[in-house]
Amino acid sequence: MVLVRDLMVINPNTIHPDTPLSQVLQLMRDVGCRHLPVLENGFLVGIISERDVRLAVNVPALDLDAVRSYEMREIAAGQIMSPDPITVDPDSTLQQAAQWLNANEIGALPVLDDGVLVGIITVFDILDYVAGLPELVAV
Repeated sequence: MVLVRDLMVINPNTIHPDTPLSQVLQLMRDVGCRHLPVLENGFLVGIISERDVRLAVNVPALDLDAVRSYEMREIAAGQIMSPDPITVDPDSTLQQAAQWLNANEIGALPVLDDGVLVGIITVFDILDYVAGLPELVAV
């Protein structure tokens, strides 16, 4: 049985609700991620996705040059994050995580252990795992 802890990204990059959108986007690009948990005083208060950023600046593709930099400095992560995100326990099964992602039409689940953020699992983590499985041969 595959558990969330087996596939999650441990200690993911995080941001604060006051982080300017320009820094959010730059961090996403620098580390190659599409979701950032938002922490305040060590507690998970939200999650921000690449889609949230695109919708906030009203552009179809994230391009720093396409958006005036002052606009991105004026918007803080806390203004566009999804508050109180759905989370998963590290001992949840991969199937449970996939079902929650699918049922809620989201791309990532922060992983909490006793209320502390310990990781994040995304649709792409699950797809990478499935893509690496041996193919079933029909008999």
